[in-house]
Amino acid sequence: MSHIPNLNPNIKLSSLLDPNHRFFFLSLSLLYFSPLWVRSISSLTISEIEREKERGRERGKRDRETEREIEVLFCEKRNG
Repeated sequence: MSHIPNLNPNIKLSSLLDPNHRFFFLSLSLLYFSPLWVRSISSLTISEIEREKERGRERGKRDRETEREIEVLFCEKRNG
């Protein structure tokens, strides 16, 4: 029975695609046989990733503002 090493979940994709990395051939084969959406995610540029992060932050801000508005309305209804 072969020993399978534990994979570190913090390994970056770029380090796995480094030819000197010990999981290079495994990661390359996984990337080759993966569905198209996985390949498209792995080929995102840094600027696209940053844009998505910013969109997520904006959504989070809007969600927090909506929660505050609901709390205010609830308090007003309860007190008034």
